[in-house]
Amino acid sequence: MPIIKRYTINGVNLDVDPIEVPDNYYTEALNVVPRIGKMNRARGYAPIYPGALFGATYLLYTPQLGDPFWLYANDLNVAIINAANQHVDVTPASLTEAVSENGWSGGNLNGLAVINSVRNEPYYWFNGIGPEALPLPGQRTSTRYYVMRPFKYHLVGLGVSDPNGDFRDALHWSDAADPGTIPASWVPTPENEAGDNILADENGAIIDGLALRDAFYIYKQDSVYEMTYTGGSAVMRFRKVFGSTGVLTRNCIVRVKGTHIVLGNGDIYRHDGQNMESIIDGKLRDVFFATIDDTSFENSFAVYNEPSKEVWFCVPTTGNTRPNLALVYHVTTGEFGYRGIPDADFAASGILGEQ
Repeated sequence: MPIIKRYTINGVNLDVDPIEVPDNYYTEALNVVPRIGKMNRARGYAPIYPGALFGATYLLYTPQLGDPFWLYANDLNVAIINAANQHVDVTPASLTEAVSENGWSGGNLNGLAVINSVRNEPYYWFNGIGPEALPLPGQRTSTRYYVMRPFKYHLVGLGVSDPNGDFRDALHWSDAADPGTIPASWVPTPENEAGDNILADENGAIIDGLALRDAFYIYKQDSVYEMTYTGGSAVMRFRKVFGSTGVLTRNCIVRVKGTHIVLGNGDIYRHDGQNMESIIDGKLRDVFFATIDDTSFENSFAVYNEPSKEVWFCVPTTGNTRPNLALVYHVTTGEFGYRGIPDADFAASGILGEQ
């Protein structure tokens, strides 16, 4: 009787010559994703929350100190989906400049949703605020930010635009906010914790940032800085932690178990603020980055699907303007798979209401 050797396929490897790839890897695959000890066919899609008021290009799940809500936006509109699965328009009256693709950013501070684009003032929304999202109070005169993220009890504006010009290597942070409230001021005074800094020792613009444990990490294209809260007159302390890698574009950093996993400029890597390692080198790095469209790469994004332990790196392939391919990384096994996605503008994870 012939002996049949069976292999359990663990992942995908396209960078190594197929002759040299171990038998437990695919050398060509689509719509298969890694699981512990095997590869599975990628699951399909189903619509949720019918009746959207407009096509969304940005999503944010917001717990809202009780009932969860979803916020969604496009170039000139903002809406929420409430706990009763109802769509409600909350477009701010001052949202008059169209937001570009991948132009929104934001997050949750003290359970309140904050959204920002450089073409309009930043806004916040929470359940009971009224019929529309409101501008953040206490802003610096005619100042806008390319990206805004929460950190502890502060908001951080990354990349500054004001009447004097664009200062892409500068950042501002707000005064601290009491729990359940929004910061009252962005103008530094001796009586508050608002402040600013310029990260100019490495060339390039600040692209994005994200909190991790007790620090906030600021990403340029080829460098990463750490900001920590110290209080006192300085308020924040800064240090450069990596000088050879950064992030590809905004919305490409996810937080996973005390680390950041980052879609970088030519690499996908994981770090804890001190140690950094590539998770794609020797498997897919060359082929994957060669597939990304050179002119539309800024529409890429990453999202963490915690129940499935998957990070999706969503990119437009050559000739496409919107992401149509997801490289799927399993955070437990460290393996990759590919799946097609339907020309997605954005993705977010959160809790769904009853469907």
